[in-house]
Amino acid sequence: MRFCEQWRPALATLRYKLKDATIEAAEESFDAGGAKFTRGTFLIRDAKRADVESVAKELGLQVSALGTAPSVKTHPVRAARIAYVHTWLSTQTEGWWRLALDSLQIPYEYMSTQAIAKIPDLRAKYDVIIFPPTGGNNASQEIVNGLPAGPPLPWKKTTLTPNLAVVVPAEISRPVMVSMGFVFMAVGGTLVAGRRWTTVDTVQGLVTQSMRLLVPMQQQERA
Repeated sequence: MRFCEQWRPALATLRYKLKDATIEAAEESFDAGGAKFTRGTFLIRDAKRADVESVAKELGLQVSALGTAPSVKTHPVRAARIAYVHTWLSTQTEGWWRLALDSLQIPYEYMSTQAIAKIPDLRAKYDVIIFPPTGGNNASQEIVNGLPAGPPLPWKKTTLTPNLAVVVPAEISRPVMVSMGFVFMAVGGTLVAGRRWTTVDTVQGLVTQSMRLLVPMQQQERA
């Protein structure tokens, strides 16, 4: 599967469409079958030729069949398991990020901070956690501490609100932002954070929370 910069989004789509195939990316240019291939070329194995050609045609990609595997350094291209997390501060801005993933047909699990906080071992279930932007007017400490205390704000479908919570229902929408993302990274996961997540006071607040989680974990590992 040839590589060029303008094909990069389509290659991401291809990785998920051929989810059971073994795919590696060449780390340098190489010659094979009388043709030249650039660095980044996908080498696809364990997939039916008809399936590869069909997906390539659908995505507008060029594909070539080689008699033998080229002798070139490669690294695996895995179909990452993605968790897409939102807060209850704002869901409009993060919707644009979701639109990009949906357009590329990249699958993900969409959940609130409440839902992800209930998963004991995130790394066993996901490779990547995406924390998208929460909107331009949300204070950094709101991300860390959640909304002010008050009565429950249910976000669920009822007879009075039949159009709410079609995608992600929740009993209460005032959660404190848990710091599972930093624990996730500590054990090899990848965290992709949008603006506001990366401001100094936000990171400091989350790191402080993370240390409370990481220290007991490290003690348990040594024991």
